[in-house]
Amino acid sequence: MTSGVHDALVTIDRAPSRAALPRNARALMRAKQLGGEIKYLSPGEIAARNRGYSPYSVETWRTWEYWANKCGCGHLLTRPDEPPKS
Repeated sequence: MTSGVHDALVTIDRAPSRAALPRNARALMRAKQLGGEIKYLSPGEIAARNRGYSPYSVETWRTWEYWANKCGCGHLLTRPDEPPKS
């Protein structure tokens, strides 16, 4: 049973990124169809973005809430400052 709970938590944790993959792939495919050079983020741009990332910010919470609701598991979310839902 422990592995089942772990699998569910890993699935919930990765749901937002998994949900975005098809959309990102479609965007990349359409961009390539337009022709021209695609300029990806540089390691420095990615590092600058990550420096500003705050896992408990309002923006991060709203993103998690949006994707969890879109995936149908929003009822499982709790804010870091709230007790777990029962």
